[in-house]
Amino acid sequence: MTLESLAQSIRNFSGTSRKMPIIEITRKMHESLVSITQSDAEIVESFGEDCAVIDVGDRERYLLFKAEEMWHELVEVDPKFAGYCSILVNVNDVSVKGGTPTAVVNTLATTSASLRDKIVAGIIEGCKKFNVPIVGGHLNPDAPFNALSVCILGMVRKNSLIRSDTARPGNVIIFGVDLDGHFHDRFKFAWDTTTRKSRDDVENRLKAIREIGSKRIVTAAKDISNPGAVGTLGMLLDASNIGGEVNVNEIPKPPHVDLDQWLKAYPGFGVVLTAESKRADVCMSILRQHGVEAKIAGKVNESRKLSIRDGESSAEVFDFRKDKLAGKP
Repeated sequence: MTLESLAQSIRNFSGTSRKMPIIEITRKMHESLVSITQSDAEIVESFGEDCAVIDVGDRERYLLFKAEEMWHELVEVDPKFAGYCSILVNVNDVSVKGGTPTAVVNTLATTSASLRDKIVAGIIEGCKKFNVPIVGGHLNPDAPFNALSVCILGMVRKNSLIRSDTARPGNVIIFGVDLDGHFHDRFKFAWDTTTRKSRDDVENRLKAIREIGSKRIVTAAKDISNPGAVGTLGMLLDASNIGGEVNVNEIPKPPHVDLDQWLKAYPGFGVVLTAESKRADVCMSILRQHGVEAKIAGKVNESRKLSIRDGESSAEVFDFRKDKLAGKP
């Protein structure tokens, strides 16, 4: 595969293209709701972030708030894993802000009791693995479809908050990925790094991000999600209104895994971060101490485009003047 075809493959990947319509919704919501205020709370961050960040008057901490719906194909093909992942993805979004999960609720619609039981078993397993209680929700037991959504609350110390829209030109781009995993049998992009690990091992990875947040050594971060490593970086750069270039051969990758598949993978633990070059070694050292492979793979620039390179060649993946991935109005 040529570099240009790899760039097009990433750009056309469904995990990325499914992000494109979000801006149409967030723009309408932002325009309609911008005048609404709450006397007891201040919205610190909202559209374009992994979690909304809300100041509820606590002197030391912000409230984190997030919801996620599971992909319908995952619910149908492996309902237990879908239930498990509904907890995983929400916990990752809280953790990448430097925060700690507090509790989750869910909305569940199912066509049968047997499928519902599998989803619930997965949710329970996820709550135990990630040490977060489920405290309520809503059930539609006789729906004509199957669907699962989970909402999470978390807390983060104000001096530890990591945003995803604050990368700056000249920052280095760091990828940190748990390479100790395996691909799901029926989902070629699901890199599972948690189901075979103990709760302590899983928590150890998440502690790395909280430590990085507490030391304030990165300028921005996002957890690698459905768009894959390059697509998630695209979301971060778009939200920050800047650009960047990344060497795909420097992104941490397990041996013998196809590069195109890996760049689209959704790892159980994976982050992309930006930092001043003088702080990059400290950031990578923390990740490695917690079992996460980390490398500098690129640099932020002012181009408002994301390009990938391989040796001397370069290919454009996104132009953020027209490609809106982050959903930030």
